[in-house]
Amino acid sequence: METQTITVPKGYNVVFISDKVLNYLNRGNWSDIVEPTITEAAEYCGYSVRTMKEDFKKSDCPLRISTKGKQGRGAQTKFHKHSVEQYKKYKEK
Repeated sequence: METQTITVPKGYNVVFISDKVLNYLNRGNWSDIVEPTITEAAEYCGYSVRTMKEDFKKSDCPLRISTKGKQGRGAQTKFHKHSVEQYKKYKEK
């Protein structure tokens, strides 16, 4: 990693933002997400993860899984983005 020294003018402060904080702050951009996780999809739709899991069991639910999460491994279920948008319309009915 390369280090760089910059002089800061008197009276100014410097804030360093880590990648984790930056990712957290940028998580609200739905247009940037390609395959939303169940948490991102729940946040976009305005419902809880539990509600989405219960609705997913219904036969008429439009949600479609692209990648199945593995229990105990920290991998979340990912959905096709278009199906999440259809699910939001489905819930508004």
